[in-house]
Amino acid sequence: MTNTDIALAIRIDDISLLEAVFQAQKPVSDDAKVAMLINNPENTFTVDDESHRLILRSVVTVRYELGKDAGGEKSNPDSLFGMTLGIVASAPAMGEAAVTARHMAGSDDAKARRDNKMAHALRLEAIKAGHSFASAKLAELSALSPSPKVLLPAIDADELLRDLEKREIDLQEKE
Repeated sequence: MTNTDIALAIRIDDISLLEAVFQAQKPVSDDAKVAMLINNPENTFTVDDESHRLILRSVVTVRYELGKDAGGEKSNPDSLFGMTLGIVASAPAMGEAAVTARHMAGSDDAKARRDNKMAHALRLEAIKAGHSFASAKLAELSALSPSPKVLLPAIDADELLRDLEKREIDLQEKE
């Protein structure tokens, strides 16, 4: 964490399970491949003037496959887990009077740069919360399955979000 990090001020207000899929067709073999995809297709930022908070309403999807053909276009995995989550995260809104550090001064608008950092940090926390929730739910569901216990692999949420943001920028440039 840096001295400009706002992660400690972020609060996860709500996590809603919108959809869940868990299929274990047969016990997973020892040489099974793993395929996992995490996406963040929807994000809506608003400011609540009453509580003075910046609010992110986000959708996070997690898909996880185990099997010899996991992740392929025509995959028929031995085990499939999918989850769609609605996540609400918030942080204190910084008004016009918020002090901007000298190192942030420059040719770009400091307020816009600060707002972009806030939006990035809120999305990052939503992705981390979505992965954590999905990981716990998969452990719970796999404990009830005849297959061995299955856990989601750890993620580098920072790198994942950078990739998602890069893809979003590339799509906007193509349009």
